[in-house]
Amino acid sequence: MQIYLLARRRNAYTTRRFVKTADEMGHELTVLDPLKCTLLLAEQGCRIFYEARPLALPGLLLGRVSSSTWSYGLAVIEQFELLDVPVVNRSIAISRALDSVRSLQMLAAAGVPIAGSVMLRSPRRLAEALELVGGPPVVLKLLKGNFEIGSILTDSHPAAESTLETLWELGQNILLQQFLPNRERGDIRVLVVDGRALAAIRRPPLTGVFRADIHQKSGGEAVELTPELAQIAVRAAAVLELGFAGVDMQEGPEGLVVTGVHASPGMKWIDRLGKIDAAAAVMEFAVRTVAGGPARPLEVRA
Repeated sequence: MQIYLLARRRNAYTTRRFVKTADEMGHELTVLDPLKCTLLLAEQGCRIFYEARPLALPGLLLGRVSSSTWSYGLAVIEQFELLDVPVVNRSIAISRALDSVRSLQMLAAAGVPIAGSVMLRSPRRLAEALELVGGPPVVLKLLKGNFEIGSILTDSHPAAESTLETLWELGQNILLQQFLPNRERGDIRVLVVDGRALAAIRRPPLTGVFRADIHQKSGGEAVELTPELAQIAVRAAAVLELGFAGVDMQEGPEGLVVTGVHASPGMKWIDRLGKIDAAAAVMEFAVRTVAGGPARPLEVRA
């Protein structure tokens, strides 16, 4: 099968893993830089050009977007969908995950436990917002292009107000989130593919900030994939209609809560665990989606 994968960097670890896995499975995978795609919208029909040449349609598109190209990347994915190309994950699901506020709204409405969060733009309502999330202290999440790119811990009303006013002046929307005592231990990311939780890892925060990022050199350790972890992660991915996702959680006073869901999780962290071939699991799910076949047993390495 001819498969396209959207990726800005061909040499990125996850991109290389998908290329290698597709080749081993007998598929031809072509990496496309979304910024090199030209989208024609016309009454006569829609078309896609790549580096000025008409692009033949594949049997499957693996839809992934990056923080630097999320808006254009989503438009490219939507164009493939308009041309009836099967896509995993679909653009609507990715857009939900990219919007932290919208995704938390949907999760809360579906009864998925989430960290208490407030979004506001008026400094006059800050005292009320802090009280709603049990702070201070409180975590301010900076969103850029609907990507969570950092978390700032503020331990007082004046500190929160000063930081918010500065960021608001820069045109940023900010999410105030409940401070969880275990946040300093980092969060737990669970990989979900085709309605199954495959593995979990604890990601320690970077020094000086509370954001955990396994793409940085902060390490990470495997954690037991308990029934509670698996159930919450699978439910969160299902609510957003993501075929595969990385679901981030932390331990709250009353149990696990979801802090975010990522539609384009990297594969390096799970490969380090050495138990699951994550790229193969995603590829098999995507191909099976096109063929309409049943789920295959997952091979777990000893």
